[in-house]
Amino acid sequence: ARSQSVDSANSQFFIMFAPGPFLNGQYTVVGQVTDGFDVVQDIKRGHPRSGSIADGAPDRMTQVTVSD
Repeated sequence: ARSQSVDSANSQFFIMFAPGPFLNGQYTVVGQVTDGFDVVQDIKRGHPRSGSIADGAPDRMTQVTVSD
């Protein structure tokens, strides 16, 4: 996530629930869910504009596996 300045990015990443062609050429895709999509569907979603979570604390990832 970043401001309008191209050099303002930090280490956040997004899990997309739908295609986001407006991000093309702006961000790097680093992977896709290959197993456990039901878990992804249960992630609390933030407000589309602000990203704020309406119903309490956001979910946390406690374990992630990267496969080749």
